Amino acid sequence: MMKNILRKVSIFVALLFALGLTEVYAATGSVRVSSSTSNAVVGNTFTVTVTVSSNEALGAWQYSLNYNSNLFSLVSSDVPPFWATQAQNATTKTVNYKYIFKAIAKGTGVFTISGSSMALWKDDGEPNSDFIPTITTATVKVMTQQELQASYSKNNNLKALEIEGYTFEPEFNKDTLEYNLDVPNDVEKVNIKATKEDGKARVVGDGEISLVEGPNKVNIIVTAENGSTKTYVLNINVKELDPINVTINGSNYTVVRKKDVLTAPTSFEEKTIIIEDKEVPAFYSSKADLTIVGLNDENGNVSLYIYKEKNNSYQEFKIIELGNLIVYPLGNHDDLNGYEKLVVEINEYKIDAYQKTNGSDYYLVKGINLETGKENFYQYDKLEKTLQRYDFESNKGNEDFYLIMLACAGGVILLCLIIILSLVSKNGKKVNKKELLEETIKVDKPKKNKKEQENVSEEKEEVKEVKKEKKKKKNKKEEKEKTILDDDF
Repeated sequence: MMKNILRKVSIFVALLFALGLTEVYAATGSVRVSSSTSNAVVGNTFTVTVTVSSNEALGAWQYSLNYNSNLFSLVSSDVPPFWATQAQNATTKTVNYKYIFKAIAKGTGVFTISGSSMALWKDDGEPNSDFIPTITTATVKVMTQQELQASYSKNNNLKALEIEGYTFEPEFNKDTLEYNLDVPNDVEKVNIKATKEDGKARVVGDGEISLVEGPNKVNIIVTAENGSTKTYVLNINVKELDPINVTINGSNYTVVRKKDVLTAPTSFEEKTIIIEDKEVPAFYSSKADLTIVGLNDENGNVSLYIYKEKNNSYQEFKIIELGNLIVYPLGNHDDLNGYEKLVVEINEYKIDAYQKTNGSDYYLVKGINLETGKENFYQYDKLEKTLQRYDFESNKGNEDFYLIMLACAGGVILLCLIIILSLVSKNGKKVNKKELLEETIKVDKPKKNKKEQENVSEEKEEVKEVKKEKKKKKNKKEEKEKTILDDDF
């Protein structure tokens, strides 16, 4: 009896294996909807992604993506909103389909899935029986640009601020914007850590910062999601063992004594000079005979200055670098005949220059070519931002030529005027003679007409008398004939 039971169980298990264990295994799958934004602006587009996935190889699947057509308009998509297909191989477990929508009206809409089903892959290429996957949806709120901006966070505060290894004053407070710290002379870098209070804000200015001797001003700028900013200032002073202080035009500077923070200009070589019995890194141009050092201002800004050892003076180092020319401007030290002294901005520097014609786009700048060491005048074209050497001799020849041409042109014009005036004068005389003759004719003509009129009048009178006589004779004849007739009766 027991043997029969065991035999039946063995046959049942064998049948299960023959039918395939996948029929017993419970398959799982999902159709998920996600959006590239949860807040869309009217008129803008966004992407909705439908992800079909399963823990086993997919054989077939279908779904229908539903949305509010009053709020959203479908612009383009990988496949239609209703989609049904079969897998081409036994490796597909996840597929993504993208839909581009345009927000067309205010409101809140939900992207949902309906009519979804899946089937797993079978070895013969035909899918298994369908099963229903789990579903997720995506919600998108549509608003106007003004509403969106009004919803942005205004938080531009720091939650924490520290300089690794140091304690500054005063103690950090998000509403305190300026802090001070003194560090030893050998400190060249510090690491600043700034933690924003709002995760949507942005911070710039933190991290590893290089320092120079003397004052260093570091700005930590926090920008809120709505664009508003707040600046935290760290005044880090690197103590100098024996600073070299300089005053220029009422402003205080210290001479930079660390070479690493300086960059040599083109055509200058590194060297070391002595200022106040201290070694100072400098740069020197043998062709231009210029020595340059670095000066640090009260805000920690380093700039290059020309150092003149003879009178222990400093002058800001400005260069004009345009094309292949590198020129150090010398300023207006001469009076040029026919030119006016003024200041023109070239490469963000204010440079002394000369201008011949008010409003002209061309300027003359006196300077030293740092490549050749030669001093020349250079013509700067303000419109095309070009610089070229100016030769007074050749340009003088051109000017003389232009003056000669102008004089010739003036002579021709004057000659033409004389000829025109002469012709006008002659024509005037002829006109006067003609006018006199016409006046004479006009005076004589009426007299002749009057005489003729008198003759005509006399002729008319004679004709009248003749007619009158003829009429009298006719009348007499008629009376005579009448008398004869009367006598006959």
